[in-house]
Amino acid sequence: MNLEPKENMMKGLIALLLTAAVSSAHAAALPSFESTLGQFRQDFLATRAKQVKAKALAASQDIDPLASDTDRLRWDTQRLRNAVNDLKWRAQRSVRPGPGRPGPSRPGNDPWLRNDLQRLVWSLRDHARYAQDLSWRAQSILNDARKDPGAVPAAQRLQSAAGWLRSEAGWLQMDAQNAAWDFRRAGYSMEAFDVENAARDAQNAALDLESLAGRILAKVS
Repeated sequence: MNLEPKENMMKGLIALLLTAAVSSAHAAALPSFESTLGQFRQDFLATRAKQVKAKALAASQDIDPLASDTDRLRWDTQRLRNAVNDLKWRAQRSVRPGPGRPGPSRPGNDPWLRNDLQRLVWSLRDHARYAQDLSWRAQSILNDARKDPGAVPAAQRLQSAAGWLRSEAGWLQMDAQNAAWDFRRAGYSMEAFDVENAARDAQNAALDLESLAGRILAKVS
């Protein structure tokens, strides 16, 4: 009797059973798609929470330097007010009657006035750009800020400094507007226009900064 076909069948059956057993064990060892997705979401949320916390901490640490820079800009604003009023006086003097002269002297009697006015315009523009930069920094801090009692004192300093800067910027804008009349009378209409615009830009940036400082304080409190 030939037993070879039966032996071959038995060997094939055993091989199939072994393959099925190995596949079953491998499937049990692999995590399901749902469990893998759930773990991924947990890891993502944990990482996101850490990032948010780190941003909030960085924002709080950035408030104090911004307050210091705002305070320094306030003193720069006072310096510019002095420069505007000094040039206003020189412009007035350049069109006043000179000694022994019956009428006003000709515009441009001060040979350095135009150059100094142009330097004032550059300084005012730089000042306005720096004020705008402070406002952008405040907006970035506001975007990432979170409730943080430890950041409240720094936020209060920022609000105070921004308030003082806004006040000085308002005075600077009024000084520039008043001086512009004398600059025009002295024959410097273009410079007068530039001085007014740059001072107005600085005032607007200071107003934005004060508003943002108040919102930062409210957010961390």
